[in-house]
Amino acid sequence: MRTSALPHNFLASGPKLFVLDTRNAVERDYLLNHLQSTQSDSGNADSINFVSLRILDENTDMRSSVLAEKLRDDPQTMVVPLRVAWQLPGFEKKRVSKKRHVLLGDPRQPGKLRAWAILKREPRRAHCLIGQPASIQALQERFKQQNITGDQTRSEVFA
Repeated sequence: MRTSALPHNFLASGPKLFVLDTRNAVERDYLLNHLQSTQSDSGNADSINFVSLRILDENTDMRSSVLAEKLRDDPQTMVVPLRVAWQLPGFEKKRVSKKRHVLLGDPRQPGKLRAWAILKREPRRAHCLIGQPASIQALQERFKQQNITGDQTRSEVFA
């Protein structure tokens, strides 16, 4: 499993909320396994506080009510975004799409069955991407600054 790792001291300090941007259960399980292995390596075996959303999929409900509830936690809770990136097969050799990729779908966005098969046959094609963490308080302040000239209803939606 090739990933960008979090520093161990980051995992050991304070509460975390991991926001998983996943397309299916295979991606969610992959990210949760990564988090569990990273936390057990750092000696922090607590349960993982996470919410799994389909942020990139515009055709589905994002279940933002679950996220909104978790954002009511301690303002010092660090929000850490994670996503799976799928490397193209043979990417190092050639950087061109093949006809089978057109027929079977984008290999960078595999469906549930294809993602499962890739992880079984070529697990090095999956990468855990970890975004820049920020506290809930810092995110709220940033949101308010961006919407200071906008109407107040949009700011209330965040909380």
